[in-house]
Amino acid sequence: MRPRAGPRRWTLMLSLLVSLLALAGAPALHIPYGQPGRSEVGPGPSALWQGRANAWFVIHTLSDLAKGTGTLQRARFDANREWGGPPQWDAGQLLVATPPNKRRIFTHDPSMASGSLAAPFEWPYMPPVLRSLLDADGQGEARTSYLRGVRERELGQPHGLFRPRAGVLGDIVRSVPLIVGAPATGASEAQRQFARSHAGREMAVYVGANDGMFHAFSATSGEELFAYIPGALHRKLPSLSDPAYQRRPWVDGSASQRDLEVAGRWRTVLASGMGTGARGLFLLDVTEPARFGQDGGVLAEFTEHDDTAVGHLHAPPLLAQLGLTGQGEPDERWSRRPVAIFSSGINPAAQGPGALFVLALDKAPATPWQLESNYLRIDTGGEGNMLSPAALVLGAGGHAVHAYAGDLDGKLWHFDLGRKKSRLVFTARDAEGNAQPIAHAPHVVHAPGGGYVVIVGTGKLLEDTDLLRASFSTQSLYAIVDTPSDEADPVSSRALLAERILSGSSSYDIVGEELDYYEARRKRGWYFDLPGSRSEGERAAASPVSADGALVFQTVLPGSPTPEKGRLYLVGTLTGKTVEPVATAKRPSRTGERIRGTPLQSLILITGGGDAGARSPTGLITAVRKVTLFRPEPGGPGPPLEIEVRHAAGRLGWREISNWQDLREAALKQGG
Repeated sequence: MRPRAGPRRWTLMLSLLVSLLALAGAPALHIPYGQPGRSEVGPGPSALWQGRANAWFVIHTLSDLAKGTGTLQRARFDANREWGGPPQWDAGQLLVATPPNKRRIFTHDPSMASGSLAAPFEWPYMPPVLRSLLDADGQGEARTSYLRGVRERELGQPHGLFRPRAGVLGDIVRSVPLIVGAPATGASEAQRQFARSHAGREMAVYVGANDGMFHAFSATSGEELFAYIPGALHRKLPSLSDPAYQRRPWVDGSASQRDLEVAGRWRTVLASGMGTGARGLFLLDVTEPARFGQDGGVLAEFTEHDDTAVGHLHAPPLLAQLGLTGQGEPDERWSRRPVAIFSSGINPAAQGPGALFVLALDKAPATPWQLESNYLRIDTGGEGNMLSPAALVLGAGGHAVHAYAGDLDGKLWHFDLGRKKSRLVFTARDAEGNAQPIAHAPHVVHAPGGGYVVIVGTGKLLEDTDLLRASFSTQSLYAIVDTPSDEADPVSSRALLAERILSGSSSYDIVGEELDYYEARRKRGWYFDLPGSRSEGERAAASPVSADGALVFQTVLPGSPTPEKGRLYLVGTLTGKTVEPVATAKRPSRTGERIRGTPLQSLILITGGGDAGARSPTGLITAVRKVTLFRPEPGGPGPPLEIEVRHAAGRLGWREISNWQDLREAALKQGG
């Protein structure tokens, strides 16, 4: 018979268990193939474009997840900002009609030491390791043709062997289409010359699909310009042709682009995460999409094999030139360097602190990634399994100097990019002290009197369990005033913030104390709780956006019994109160009205013209700016919301100077 464990032994065992749990970190998130609560058949993400002469169009996606197929369509968007009618083109149909041997498909080849790591995805030219993976059963060349779009070997055909497909283009679940036109004219002569040289560049639409490819389509004709298969997916590619194929995500991250000077040459750089398909991101040179793979192409990939702290990235990475803060001793080697900046993302390969990554775009293609040499990792003290997407703060010359990001533990972090340091700003907790997850990028504006106002909404909708009523908890919108310095103390609790109370049902009135940004003992920001968070699961649907002092914030209501699955809040960015007036006579001075559909992505705000009223006796002028708000809905943008935002202009105060003549004479004598 074993002796009973004594108190000391139980204490040691408990300590060991706690240590093991700490090492294990937070449990992995279970990200579904589709989006939680979405139909498997129907519209997906969309994008809006304003071209020359106020010409608009919308790109929207349609997918059938069960069949693993999708398409991309362009629809009209007329002067009245209404869309509809038959599509101007359908990329899925065009791709079926394209001869597979005419398609320009490339993949990642790390062995290439030239200016591009792009290799043609054609049997004779592919990397040997990839050919070996595809040829495990001796069908490598036929499998390559199948992946390129050849359908003669699908089951049901005379020589059928591979999985039958309903179409060639895969379903598009989370990847938001990115529309890229001609380069913008810049400040330097070199950038202006770059813009002139590529003024006639074909407008392209970039999107990731669950066929293993990142696609580029002509925005004018809908024809495929090229496709890219990330190297991180090579080992999984053979499963796409398996008749017993089990659906899984492939390239379902979203992309961003920017014109940057890289290694002495101006280029249009594109960065995209691979979503749940693989950990990490890829970087492409899309200066000439029609010549991709010939003049430029694949710049790099950065995956879990380069750093185990990187996870799955769905949000677009940020592209910028790195600036220095001037505080302390920043690393001069990174000054003005072109970089890609992104958070460590969901479910990193190794559990540990969340991190912000900074990748140097001027790394030579054949050079391996090396920490502190060509990439930086700025760790936080958080142990969560996700650091949310980041927001950048730009300094002089438009260079990135700071960043802010939250995590699923409710912690909001500040990153000093020049000094490679992180600092806790705030922890979001409800009135009972429960942590509120931050899953979307913050929105940052300048604060009166110095510093920044960092605005974040809480709540996540990533896993199927987030739809369960048992998971519904209080979620909030916070605006935190932060001064980016080592001496800045974190906001220790919501008691240091000005509370706003919302009342109403279909929409809300807001009341709360005033917030004076110049007062010495001022509140450190404002907040309000979302009224429907416990009853209908209300939570942030996307990052807030602002224009001319008006903040627009979307929420999602997964537990709503009505077709209105979200709310739209319009408040003062600095006050957290209702903007007066929030709109024309058609809208009341309330906020939080219900909206149809489930929000898919961030709002689009377009600032139009404005008028200034007459000057008051004290010199005050009230300016009125017109703002048009588009809310992308499934299949395209919903009806536009025209709002007017009033704010003070001209003289903001008046103080009589009784001895102005004496001061004037003294100034003249001093100057003479």
